Amino acid sequence: MEAPALQRADANPSSYTSTANLPVSLALISWLTQSHGVLRVAQTSHERVRAGPHDERPDYEEWVDEAGGTVQRMYRVKDHVVSRAVLLA
Repeated sequence: MEAPALQRADANPSSYTSTANLPVSLALISWLTQSHGVLRVAQTSHERVRAGPHDERPDYEEWVDEAGGTVQRMYRVKDHVVSRAVLLA
């Protein structure tokens, strides 16, 4: 069986009918060029979840830096951690 001959798209545009792939193609192109369907991360934060008010670990606990922000030194493997992210569409 012989493959059909290729035609130039601009040879006779009125001879082509609308294709079902057009919406998919347009959606794919807008996603690839990051003009649609892109989530941007505006801010992130994380902290260890304490088991109670007396759950302090001075060897690696949080501390306050010069700017007044809290800095986490490290987490242990079994620590429960809460992560937050602010997303922009």
